[in-house]
Amino acid sequence: KRKSTPILLDDLKKGDFVVHENHGIGKFNGLVQIEVLGKKGEFAEILYAGDDKLLLPIENLDLIDRYIAPGIVPTLDKMGKSSFIKNKQKAKENCALPCTCRDGS
Repeated sequence: KRKSTPILLDDLKKGDFVVHENHGIGKFNGLVQIEVLGKKGEFAEILYAGDDKLLLPIENLDLIDRYIAPGIVPTLDKMGKSSFIKNKQKAKENCALPCTCRDGS
């Protein structure tokens, strides 16, 4: 399920951590223009562990979001690893569990 509002390029700065829907945590490295099949396109360059790099067409920015966890420096994910998908599924399952707070909420 995709987000209804994509991230705005104005919200991103080089070096910001982002989370891609399928590839996990990466680092935004700016915008690049590349010619593909005779057409120039603008891409968000996202760096991952192991010198992996993703060039995401700017029209697909709804696949990423800013990584927000104050005071925590995240570890970059490695593209193609299933660990991010497993962690994402586990988080979804944990969110679906009934609340066990002391105040009953």
